[in-house]
Amino acid sequence: MTHVSSNSSGVASLVARDVSKSYGPSLVLERVSVTVTPGDRIGVVAPNGTGKTTLLRILAGLEPSDSGMVTCIPPSATVGYLPQEPDRRPDETLHAFLSRRTGVAAAETALEAGADRLSDGSVDADEAYAHALDRFLALGGPDFDGRVGMVGAELDEPTNDLDFAGLNRLEEFVVALPGAAVIVSHDRAFLDRTITAVLELDDHDHTARQFNGGWGAYLEERVVARRHAEEAYADYSTKRSTLAQRAQRISVYIRGPGDH
Repeated sequence: MTHVSSNSSGVASLVARDVSKSYGPSLVLERVSVTVTPGDRIGVVAPNGTGKTTLLRILAGLEPSDSGMVTCIPPSATVGYLPQEPDRRPDETLHAFLSRRTGVAAAETALEAGADRLSDGSVDADEAYAHALDRFLALGGPDFDGRVGMVGAELDEPTNDLDFAGLNRLEEFVVALPGAAVIVSHDRAFLDRTITAVLELDDHDHTARQFNGGWGAYLEERVVARRHAEEAYADYSTKRSTLAQRAQRISVYIRGPGDH
């Protein structure tokens, strides 16, 4: 998951334009564009190996694209990345893991260091503290514990997997995130309850198409698009058959009935 925020009100956007990426001769993304605005919860769907994780890492600034650009508005906006495969440390609680991976833990440490510099009267302490405070607010630090809530309290053991109750709390956590989020998940029910749009990556031409309106609207629009494609193909086949028959009649007319 990629999370975009600017301050405690979450007013920030991320714009990716014509992003392309290849690994050697293998094309992964071809001119993919997406705009993530405040309140968006965009689910990225595609078959495995199509480039979902690569796209999220590029959006988060963890991996460069071959071409295209990714822009944050404002430039000071924070983009966080939560990997699909958690890198939980031994004996690390879920609360500590989320705090570390979202950057809240590091931001809080920087804020405390900034406060110490203020008390020491260090040069440029005011500017350093202001920067640390802005980052802490951008990541939703003040209400982080509240948003984690019962997730941290009841799933505190590192070996615990998410059950149905845990998934419900995760959904609540995602919906309550400040700013916006781009999400990769194989749980269709989870997507149905959390996302506001779908970005579909095509595994043939590696382009992307966005469907607005949530998971249900995406499924309906896919059915309509498939029907239109089938109708267009049927129309093409009919015209092709008609043209072939016409060409055959013209050929016979030119050659004459006795020519072979």
